[in-house]
Amino acid sequence: MGNGVFGGVVVSYSSMTADASKIILEIEHGSNISEFPVTRAESYYSFDL
Repeated sequence: MGNGVFGGVVVSYSSMTADASKIILEIEHGSNISEFPVTRAESYYSFDL
């Protein structure tokens, strides 16, 4: 960023980490891993013009 040549879809790693943490806690408390659907990570567009 800062050079004016970057742009596109960026994955929100903080959101993905928070979601994964919640799932891990539920599994540790006895939930079956098959109960959790596969979901698409939150993303957003970011451009450095």
